[in-house]
Amino acid sequence: MPKFTTTSGSKKKFKWSIVYDRHLEALLEAQRVEDPNEKHVICEALCLLGLAEPKLFSDHTDKISSQTHEYTSTKSVRRLLRERSLY
Repeated sequence: MPKFTTTSGSKKKFKWSIVYDRHLEALLEAQRVEDPNEKHVICEALCLLGLAEPKLFSDHTDKISSQTHEYTSTKSVRRLLRERSLY
């Protein structure tokens, strides 16, 4: 699971991570997508097309804010990956 930390001007840390199921991971690997920001954009696009389902978990304290973006493939994507022998 990729994790990233940034610090804003207020010295409060912001952490975020991306989690995806094994089917989406197979798709991203097959396309050789390595950059976490690109993975996030692709997963968001798949959600807009109805091919993935998003969940967002967040936790905030005085010193840190964190977000976890979790993506799950739909049956259509899983079937397509099986047909193409990508998973």
